Amino acid sequence: MSTKLVEDYLESVGWEYHRLSAHSLRIWWQGPHRSVPICIRVDPEGFLAVAVVSGLKAPEDPEAASRFFRRLMEFNYRMMMAKYAIDDDLDVILAAEYPIATLDKSQIRDVISHLAHYADKHWDELGAEVAQGDDPC
Repeated sequence: MSTKLVEDYLESVGWEYHRLSAHSLRIWWQGPHRSVPICIRVDPEGFLAVAVVSGLKAPEDPEAASRFFRRLMEFNYRMMMAKYAIDDDLDVILAAEYPIATLDKSQIRDVISHLAHYADKHWDELGAEVAQGDDPC
């Protein structure tokens, strides 16, 4: 799969995208409660990585962080096709990664839809506990 296949899919469903690099794109999904930025990367090593960088930061206070991480783990347990993670800068990321060799357009759609759904569903609760960040992608 190449970035071109992802672009073709996005164009076929009418989603506008912005090319960030040779292998990366960004789209905006409009959900019931918010617009969600979704970054898509077709890795030359053979993976499709899709992520929503929320703009939220995990709490630095150990007690608050413990509660927050426990909540993320509860979400992760219940979610399909996606998981929350925290990067080195404490950014909250909702991501999915799949081998690209067997993915088709319907699976690309499903991954994007699931991430957008979970982001839209969980952001208010997560945002109530942490400070907002800047531009998500």
